[in-house]
Amino acid sequence: MLTVLLATTDRSIAAVAAAVGILDVNYFTKIFKKQLVTTPTQYRREKKAMLGH
Repeated sequence: MLTVLLATTDRSIAAVAAAVGILDVNYFTKIFKKQLVTTPTQYRREKKAMLGH
């Protein structure tokens, strides 16, 4: 769900974090990067480019 929200919506990173229950965007970015080896912003940019958005 999280990666789908990042790739397919224009919600802010903070709104996506809150949607999955994390209210601290800095913490969200830290754990996202630890798991996916990229930041949420970079992930979104790459996925949208792949999807042609």
